[in-house]
Amino acid sequence: MAQGNAHTLAKLRQKNARLILERLRKEAVSNPDEPMTTLQLKAAEIYLRKSMPDLKAIEHSGDGGGPIQVAVVKFADSNT
Repeated sequence: MAQGNAHTLAKLRQKNARLILERLRKEAVSNPDEPMTTLQLKAAEIYLRKSMPDLKAIEHSGDGGGPIQVAVVKFADSNT
């Protein structure tokens, strides 16, 4: 596939993804005064999963699971 065609295809996919996300968002927030239907809940779940990053816990540890060792290095000032 030529590079121009690949770029055009990527832009089309991006546009389609935006349209789908917008439809999901509209479905999720329709009728805000009533309890959400199963369809609205599913649309909200999909929309949030695709539009917001997942938050994950990250643990930093040193060798063998021990504490991290930090070495402070002082560089000489280049002006002196």
